Amino acid sequence: MNITSIIHKVLVWRIKHISTHNFVLILSAIIGILSGIAAVILKSLVHFIHIILEENFSSEGLGYIYL
Repeated sequence: MNITSIIHKVLVWRIKHISTHNFVLILSAIIGILSGIAAVILKSLVHFIHIILEENFSSEGLGYIYL
């Protein structure tokens, strides 16, 4: 089976069993969950980079490089 036939079968099933309104609601829920996960990952990554920079920062000398 190639990918186009799988997509075709999924779309045919969706048209027969799920209304367009419900399909949009399901997609919006999935996108919302994925966006929330991406936000948490981004926040954690920024926090991790901040901690790494703080550990290697010396208040003497080249402090302007930190900025």
